[in-house]
Amino acid sequence: MGQQKYSPRPVSTEEGEPFDTVEHAWLWSVQATIARHEGARVTAGRGRVPRPCEPSDIIGVVCAM
Repeated sequence: MGQQKYSPRPVSTEEGEPFDTVEHAWLWSVQATIARHEGARVTAGRGRVPRPCEPSDIIGVVCAM
């Protein structure tokens, strides 16, 4: 038998609200990462404003540059 392929399930059906600027996206991801390191319990899709990605997605793109 071949190996099964898995892909992440969407967290919600909402598309999320895009960021106004690149700077806003970066600051949001840094603030969320700092909060997580300080002990905040971060749960996807539970923020005041639904976003189209996770903070780690933005940081991953920056690190890949």
